[in-house]
Amino acid sequence: MIKRLICFFVYVSLYVFSFALDRAAIQKQFEILKDENVSDEVKLKVNSQIEDSLYALISKETKVIGRIYSEFPNLGRVMSDDGKLCVYSWGFALSDKTYYYGSIVQSKKRKQVKTSLLKMKNGPYIPRDDVRITHDNWYGSLYYSLVHVKFKRDEYYTLIGWSANAKDSHFKVLDAARLDSKGRLNFGKMAFKQKGKPARYRYLLQYDANGKIAVNYDASQKSIVFDHLAPESVMFTDLYSYYGPDFTYDAFQLVDGKWFLRENVDAKNKE
Repeated sequence: MIKRLICFFVYVSLYVFSFALDRAAIQKQFEILKDENVSDEVKLKVNSQIEDSLYALISKETKVIGRIYSEFPNLGRVMSDDGKLCVYSWGFALSDKTYYYGSIVQSKKRKQVKTSLLKMKNGPYIPRDDVRITHDNWYGSLYYSLVHVKFKRDEYYTLIGWSANAKDSHFKVLDAARLDSKGRLNFGKMAFKQKGKPARYRYLLQYDANGKIAVNYDASQKSIVFDHLAPESVMFTDLYSYYGPDFTYDAFQLVDGKWFLRENVDAKNKE
């Protein structure tokens, strides 16, 4: 019995020591991504190493999701309120001021935890709103909000993220995603509805790269409230580097499992 206890404590000590070493190495790599003096080529190689190391570390979790978040200050995390989905994401600036990203997904079903990657085939891009996007053709984003939606037998997740995938404009995205049988996150459900227009898979708010906009989920109202965007002048219509808030607000209201656009809403309590 004593020998077993000794072996157990030795195992735990080695595991903790190994985790500490892994954490320190990964955090050091994150610091490299923040260094403006490091070339894009080196950053991309380091990012691949972070992705591999984090995936290996997170994959060790077989019962709990979202646990390592506090260990890495450069790692973003959103979790669903049903406890079945956790999305980690991170990003870093390249020399042309655009961003590159990484993301790891943890899902839980019937007490089994699965870990997967969101992968970019050819780097970040601005996604269309009328196409499905698979886990291996991700556009790249830093997700900061996750809403679990369930209506009758239909169930999916709405993610809100920020992206800087162009030099002169940024965008925020509202995207509807589902988990497949392997626990991978795929984007594409026609959940966003606007009057007089066909339903869309996602909704983008693209604006001047030097500006800021607010897009926040209000759980009490079951709505996503955001700045209404307009060009500086009509001559700049559809040139999104000239778009910014016009001090009015719109919202997507959740009704029967779909998001319906409401224009010019009262946003006195908007954050």
